[in-house]
Amino acid sequence: MASLASFTTVFVTAVQVNGMDDDPRGITAVRWDSGDRWPEESSVADFVRWLDRGGARAYVLDADGGRGARIRVHHDGRLRHLRTAEGDPALDALLTLPRWQGHGARKKHMSRG
Repeated sequence: MASLASFTTVFVTAVQVNGMDDDPRGITAVRWDSGDRWPEESSVADFVRWLDRGGARAYVLDADGGRGARIRVHHDGRLRHLRTAEGDPALDALLTLPRWQGHGARKKHMSRG
């Protein structure tokens, strides 16, 4: 198991959505890949903290394996969530990724320091 905190760039390959299927605010967890290991899963809260620490970058992994849209933390006044673009949330690139079922991320990937 890799720690998200040990990477500066990752690619998000899938999302777990709870409720709002057409809005990135409904994403509860992400599956990510650093490019040199196997995919890992993190909660959106952990992923937001990782992006907020500075120097971290995340991108959507395109279907062809290339780097897609950059993922940023968005604050709508009440909730911090992940987005790739302003405008219509239903068109966000994160919502084009494969989905998996479950109840939150299986593993915790932030360091405790």
